[in-house]
Order: sequence, then C-alpha cells, then structure tokens
Amino acid sequence: MLSTVLYYLSTLILIGVLVLIHEFGHYVVARSLGVGVRVFSVGFGPRLFGIVHGGTDYRISAVPLGGYVRMAGGDPFAEGGVDDEDIQESVNGFMSKPAWARLAISLAGPACNIVLPFVVFTALFVWGEPQSEAVLAAVRPSSPAAVAGILVDDRVTSLNGTPVETWVDMIEVLDVVPQGDLKIGLRRDGQPLDLVVRGEGVDVTDPAALGFGNFAPSTRILVDDSASPAGRAGLKNGLMITEVNGKPVRTWTDLRREAANTDRLELAWYEGDPNLRPDGTVLPPEGVQIQRTTLSVDSAWTEGAPVEEDALWRRWGLASASLGVVEVEKGSAADRAGIQAGDHLLVIDGTRLVSWGDVLRLIAASGSGKGESQTARPVDIQLRREGQVLDFHIQPDVVKDTDLTGSYYWRPRLGMAGSGESIVPLKIVRSYPLPVAVQRAAEQTLGMTRFLAEHVGKLVTGEAALQKSLGGPIEIFRQTAAAAEQGLFYWAKHMAMFSISLAVLNMLPVPVLDGGQALMYLLEWIRGRPLSIRLRELALQAGVVFMAVIFVMVFVFDIRRMIPD
Repeated sequence: MLSTVLYYLSTLILIGVLVLIHEFGHYVVARSLGVGVRVFSVGFGPRLFGIVHGGTDYRISAVPLGGYVRMAGGDPFAEGGVDDEDIQESVNGFMSKPAWARLAISLAGPACNIVLPFVVFTALFVWGEPQSEAVLAAVRPSSPAAVAGILVDDRVTSLNGTPVETWVDMIEVLDVVPQGDLKIGLRRDGQPLDLVVRGEGVDVTDPAALGFGNFAPSTRILVDDSASPAGRAGLKNGLMITEVNGKPVRTWTDLRREAANTDRLELAWYEGDPNLRPDGTVLPPEGVQIQRTTLSVDSAWTEGAPVEEDALWRRWGLASASLGVVEVEKGSAADRAGIQAGDHLLVIDGTRLVSWGDVLRLIAASGSGKGESQTARPVDIQLRREGQVLDFHIQPDVVKDTDLTGSYYWRPRLGMAGSGESIVPLKIVRSYPLPVAVQRAAEQTLGMTRFLAEHVGKLVTGEAALQKSLGGPIEIFRQTAAAAEQGLFYWAKHMAMFSISLAVLNMLPVPVLDGGQALMYLLEWIRGRPLSIRLRELALQAGVVFMAVIFVMVFVFDIRRMIPD
C-alpha cells in the first residue's frame, strides 16, 4: 500500500513542480511587462481549490497533467462569454503588447524548464553524487591491463600521477591523457603498487581497449554439465548464490575467490531476480526462501577437466550465467546454426569470453560498412552443452535495430540473449565545491538539451523510432516511480532530465505549444504586422489535431509496453 502511494505521489509532485516552474516563467515575465494575469493553474479542468489575490486566481485544478496561465486579453473564449475585445485594447492586455513582448512571454516557460535542471544539478553535485568506487570489477584475460599485472579488485588511486577516487574520476582523466604508456597507481590488499600499461597500439583513453571495467557478473550460476559436482548436487541454471562456506558473496569475483580452493563447498542460494540497490548492494527479493546445498570435491572430475577452463569450473562445474544463452529467437542466425538455450559460450573468433559484453563486442566487430550497405563476416563460436564442447561457424544477419535512445542503426545480429546481471562496485557519495558543481551542472544541462534537440530532429527525419522514444502518462508514472524507488538523488535527477525534455518538446513549432506561439510572434515582429486571423485559426486547428494524434499515439505506445512480447 505504501509503495503504491509513493508511486503516485512521486509522479504528482514531479509534474506539479515542473508545471509550476514552467507557468511561473510565463507569469513573471507577463507581470513584469505589465500584462494582467487572471488565472495561474496547476492542472487542467475544474477548479478544486485556491486563493484569489491581486486579481489573479491561483488554483489547483482536477487533472494534474499540466497547467496554464490565463492572461488578460489573451483568451478569445473567456469564461462566461465575456467579450475580451476591450481588454485586448487596454494597457494590460496580452494582445495589446508589442510582438517582442509576447515572444518573450512565450519563451519564458521553456526557459525556466532549462534553468531548473541547472539549479537542481548544481544542488545535487554540492550535496553529493553517488559514484562507483575506482575498483576494477573485471579485467579481460590477455588484455594490456592483464599483461601489466592488473587484477580484479585492484583499487585505482592515480592515473599518470593524477589522483582518482571514483570511476567518474578515472573516465575524466583517461579522456585527456596523451597516447603512450599509462602509469597506474593501485592499492592491492591494502598495499600501494605502481604498474605501467604499455600504450603501443592501444587507445589508452578507452577502458575497454585497456581491458578493464567496473561491472562484474552477479552470482547467478550456470551448470552446463549434469555430471559435474554442481550438476550431481542438483544445482541448476539461474540460481543466485548469496553465501559460500558461510561468507556473503556479492559478485562472481567474490564467489570464485571463496570457492576455487576448497574441498567442501556449502552454498546458500535462492531462485528469482535480485534486488539491485542504487548503492551497489545486492539483496534477495522480499520473502524469498534461502536454501543450502553442500558439494564435495570429486578428484575424478577435477583430473579430467581441461586445464584452460576457469578454476571454479574445473573444481565444481560452476560457471557464471553471464555467458549462458537463455533465449534463441526462432528463425535467427543462432537458431539456424543450432544454438540452444542453456548453452555456455566459451570462445568467439579465438577470444576467450569473460562477459556478455565481450559477446556483443565481438559480434559487432564482424560487421563492416555503414547503414543498409553494412555486411558481416561469419564468426566462429565455441560453446559447451551438457559437458560437450561444440564448434559453430555462423553467418550473422545484418538488421536494423534501435539503441537505448530509440535511434536506428544497423548491426550484425545472431538472435540470442544472455542472462545474469552486472554488479557495479559499491558507491560512495562524492561532493563537489560550488564552482565545480556549477560547471558540471552547466555541462550536464547543455549536453542533455543538445542531445534531446538532436533526437527530436532524428524523429522528424525518421532516424529514430517513435515507439521507443515517446511515452505517455503511464510511462511517465513508471519512470518516475522507478527513479523514486532508487532514492531522492535519482528522483531529483530524473526531474531535471524530464524538465529539459518538457522544454525541448514545448519549443516545437506547433501552434498550441509555446514554440508555435513564439514562431507566430517572431514572424509578426519581423513583418511588422500580425498574420491573418484565418491563417492563425487554421494553424491552431492543425496544432490541436497534431497534439490529439500525438496523445493517442503515446497512449497506444504505453499500452503496448505493458503487454509482453
């Protein structure tokens, strides 16, 4: 019950704040230019309650999905059928003001929706941003980092002499380091250590090229051989391990460290999806039953296991679910080649796999060319199925897909999905001095505004998918509730990003939006006279139809998101 209340309350507060800020911009500029304001409403529809002060009705209305400011002389359909012609000609009427003044009033709302994120981001950076610690959660075998001697769980303390504390620090320093050898200061088991990553032929600004990352596989297991100690003990694919021999484990690295060199293995586990908290902690679902299984070492199994396999698999037959195939799309390249759910991917094109990210990277590397003309070469895949190592030679399909933002792109695709979650290092709260916070807030605000404006352009040109980019009331509620569940910082950040979206969309040249109104006043200012009444009426009607179509469209998109594929 409480979560449901928070679900709706967090969204209503967010919408209320954004509408209040937006309409406040119109209100302040209108009043400063001498325009009378009759109504300042948060929400549409019937008036619920409010106060009347200074000739303005400040009200809360019944439908909490927007708001408006009704200015004197600006509404040809005034309440009660009152003719506004005399008001329009009066000194405080909106339409009596010069075109530049009406243009300024129209732009004031979106402007405030841009200012709000800057203020919010500044406050968040001063207050403290949760950031991943500068701990290496993954090091790819044979990578430049591995060759240099860097290990999983090493804590990075400096890069080329520049101190770092969080993963964000590392990325920012790497962005500006010169090409060449990279000196890395580490702390391992509490002791300082200095190593050098050779930069010859390596992009030292790219963590992936260096071979390390801050995401580690979760403790979800894959049992690819029923004859292994894990298989004989009844363990199955998808179980989440919480303890090894009484010690809590959070990532696959923890599990491997605790389980690889023992002759008796007591595992605590549960079925289901973990609760991944924003601070990096991993909790079982509420009310789940924790079960225990004990494994004993089997010398016949360990002696017969291939030496090149992971030590944890050689001893117990346990593998990370991050390289397990959980689904194969019917008719896809993987399906045609014979890959099945439950297969354990081992090698692609001679590269030993560490995570599903390696799978995606190597499949993407098979492509050449751009757009519809892109082609892909065949890839060689080695996997294990029920203890048998199998080799496949697969020709990927080249398909048109969308990225996380909804933008279209072409890519090689096999048509199989992986399992397992990625766990980030535990987070710390990083606070910034006010000048630095202001700078970072400005960069965030301008970057997001530029990105959203470019993405709107892609929607217009068909370079992005409408159904992946637009959401209606249901999607707004879902995203806002998800942000609220993560904490106040993430909810406030979501509000700031949503405010920028509101500003960008409001500036579209659609007559019922601020951008459309601003365009008409700009044209009037340039021409020296207003557009004809007939033209304005037609534009307004077209704008209403356009917005009605968009509303129906996003509502359909929301419903489709709720229906499983």
